[in-house]
Amino acid sequence: MKKFFNLTPLGGFTPKSLSGLVVWLKSGTGLFQESTFATPSIANNDPIGGWQDQSGQGNHVVQTTASKRPSILTNAVNGWSGVNFDGVDDQLLSANFTGGTLLNETSFVVLNVTGTTEDSIMVSSNSANGVIINNPTANDLNLYNGQNGAYTDIITPGTNYIISILFNGASSNIILNGSLQSNVNPNSTPQPEENLEIGQIFASFPLAGYILEIIKYNRVLTLAERITVDNYLNGKFRVY
Repeated sequence: MKKFFNLTPLGGFTPKSLSGLVVWLKSGTGLFQESTFATPSIANNDPIGGWQDQSGQGNHVVQTTASKRPSILTNAVNGWSGVNFDGVDDQLLSANFTGGTLLNETSFVVLNVTGTTEDSIMVSSNSANGVIINNPTANDLNLYNGQNGAYTDIITPGTNYIISILFNGASSNIILNGSLQSNVNPNSTPQPEENLEIGQIFASFPLAGYILEIIKYNRVLTLAERITVDNYLNGKFRVY
């Protein structure tokens, strides 16, 4: 499997440099203790009740219940902060999410899964479509859009990952830490995203681990564009 990487910072590039950006949850930026975005989350273990979207689309994610708020993990990867989910009930969500469908979209997530149970990373509450780490004995990564598109024995708990995720019918695939994986087919029927949920779905499959950054586009990025975003993230976090 071909590996793409470039640790040279891409001068002037940000996720906004490409069209179709609908979510940019940026590491260490827009983190607040309350869902009303009143008090910044700065110190280690500060609760996170809100994470402001930097895309300009207003797709902020919040948690109104104090006991279900994840916490900030300072200096998680290469000096950058992560959002730490407890594997019990932590969750952030954006109601009335404006994103598109899971037939034609590209997402990126930087994370470290520390648990060994089934973990939701980033899903829509519409039929639980999205990205899930499941099967703790095999460490699968599952793309779900009405049916499973699974990568078996691909995730190791406690490891930092940059994952580029393409939902494009039978041409869906991921780039995992710079390595392009084979295609899977999580469905060729459009499935609308209604609510963006991070860390848990349907009060089940809670994520144990931390997420540093999430980027979503409402279109199929070219491979060259995906590599550019991947290199931007790896230049920042130095994961691989």
